[in-house]
Amino acid sequence: MGRIVKTTCLLLLGLGVLGFESAEVVYDECKGKPENAVCSEYAGKDAGRAKNVILMIGDGMGVNQVFAARVQANGPGEPLALESLPRRALVTTCSRSGYTDSAAAATALATGHKAFVKDISTSPEGQEYETLLELAQKLGKNAGLVTTADITDATPAAFGAHVPARKERQGVAEDYLGQTRPELLLGGGRHEFPAPLLSRARAEGYAIVYNLPELNRLDPMKSPRVLGLFAEDNLTYEADRPPDSSEPRLREMAGFALERLSRDPDGFFLMIEAGLIDHACHLGKLDKAIAEVLEFNAAVETVLAWMGNRADTLLIVTADHETGGLTIAGDHYQKGDTVKAKFTTKTIPGVPALHSKQRVPLFALGPNSAAVKDHLDNTAVYCLVRNALLPPE
Repeated sequence: MGRIVKTTCLLLLGLGVLGFESAEVVYDECKGKPENAVCSEYAGKDAGRAKNVILMIGDGMGVNQVFAARVQANGPGEPLALESLPRRALVTTCSRSGYTDSAAAATALATGHKAFVKDISTSPEGQEYETLLELAQKLGKNAGLVTTADITDATPAAFGAHVPARKERQGVAEDYLGQTRPELLLGGGRHEFPAPLLSRARAEGYAIVYNLPELNRLDPMKSPRVLGLFAEDNLTYEADRPPDSSEPRLREMAGFALERLSRDPDGFFLMIEAGLIDHACHLGKLDKAIAEVLEFNAAVETVLAWMGNRADTLLIVTADHETGGLTIAGDHYQKGDTVKAKFTTKTIPGVPALHSKQRVPLFALGPNSAAVKDHLDNTAVYCLVRNALLPPE
């Protein structure tokens, strides 16, 4: 079905290969004080017309991670589904600390505000920045967060919580249950929800599930709020997943989320993260990273199949930052090849690769996607979504 979805999308849009090539990789210096985006600059003719927003984030996924996955799955000349969307950009990820981490980068995506590393949608002075998830809730929409990492990890946390440091995982969990209360929370992180928090979740109307069979037994059209905790920490790498795994894959969580959230007549906001691309790149394991990118791509195919021809949904596929400074040598690759690649960022003991200052890819389809420019700052993603939901200020 994935090939059909991808081909249909390309035929409908009349487009060729839209993915970025290795030669297009750009590094930023990340010097000086970065500015917040001015949202009036990111409003197209169809601003304010999105009923639904789906933001998909490949954590650590740079241009070369996508290229390596494309070569392996399709060959260099045929785009992945995530590359087939009609609008594309390269996105700057600098933070107020210069380099970035997932906390600062996701805060920029979620709120439009530049942050220091480790901050979660909060200023150094303690000001809480309104997130896209909270904006959607103010508009009466359902909201959900899905990840293959710990559900309290930095990227989902930046959309549904406000804490001064990403390590405050219990504070993130408490914000989910006490402040934002998304209709859907799916990922790992069982150890972050001790018995008192689980009792609180049930009191807030959450059905709690721990594996794929339990998730499948829920009726997405009738179930209450859902808290899925499918691993003690992060979910299992795709490359290490046994055939009989009881953990849901990202595509399965995405499919359930779409069915559950779309029952709201006012629409929904959904963030879907492939969190383990970053972890694999930190380890210098390109094979594992490629497998995670391809599962992320399968989740994009699931979303595109759900969207069909509907014109009321904005889909943005991007990354929070690149991990590893991945470079690729050679050319004339064929389908199934493993590219000649190297992780180049400076390392610390026990961590083969760190975050880089490479710009990351962005692809978009739907209301206000025409406002995408060739080069964006990550804070502009907030503006693109905000203006898709509301008329520009």
